[in-house]
Amino acid sequence: MNGCSALPHVALNAQGGRAYEASMEEGFDPTMDLQEALQGLSLQPKCDVALTITKTTLLGIFLATRNFRRFLLKDMVQKVWKLKSRVHIDNVGDNIFKFSFENKEDKDRIFKQRSWSFDGAHLILKEWSEYMGLQEVDFNFTTFHIQVHGLSRIFLPQDMTFQIGDRVGIVIISSFNL
Repeated sequence: MNGCSALPHVALNAQGGRAYEASMEEGFDPTMDLQEALQGLSLQPKCDVALTITKTTLLGIFLATRNFRRFLLKDMVQKVWKLKSRVHIDNVGDNIFKFSFENKEDKDRIFKQRSWSFDGAHLILKEWSEYMGLQEVDFNFTTFHIQVHGLSRIFLPQDMTFQIGDRVGIVIISSFNL
């Protein structure tokens, strides 16, 4: 018998959300609720582990009417992103994916070069702070490129490009290709 088998196990009962203990110890109260069972529990944050994970991780959501599959996405990503190392992709929600890069430089380059789209769907990429849960990541804003063609030269000064860009969002950088 190993040392772990004597430890009590707390789980949720599907009928009424009550906690129950899986061990056979005497004195167990099956009416104890989960809040009572977890009272006094103290978790210590592992910031060093979280920082290691988040500095090589991006979260992304596809704006699409269909669901993307992780295996097909992995093939597309490897071809389009031209990574130096591998990326591990996990589906963490409805069209929400966690991209874990083996190489931090790959992660930084992919994030800096956004916007990305795959198979006609825009991918919103976000960096993930070690202090945030997955559900706290805000996918309401995105970065994308705008190209305006056919303007007369009198409309090309940089302040005018900012006026155009400000109509749809916040301009991060403006460049000219004449």
